[in-house]
Amino acid sequence: MDVLLRTAFPLELDLIKKIEVVLRKRFKQDLRFYIDLDGSLLGGVQVVIGNTIIDGSVVKRLDELKGKLTTVSME
Repeated sequence: MDVLLRTAFPLELDLIKKIEVVLRKRFKQDLRFYIDLDGSLLGGVQVVIGNTIIDGSVVKRLDELKGKLTTVSME
């Protein structure tokens, strides 16, 4: 199965290996990793495996915070 690891900045090889170990244990499959540098993430990591997206990007966190602040200001 193909895994797309998107990141805003190049990652240390040790960190990439740790991510690989965790994902192989979780999905229990042979995984092929591809890395995509995407500055629009601002920071953090986004992992795409098939239809599954694990989003730990700064953009995602900022969007969640914006949603919470919008909800609070409307109450």
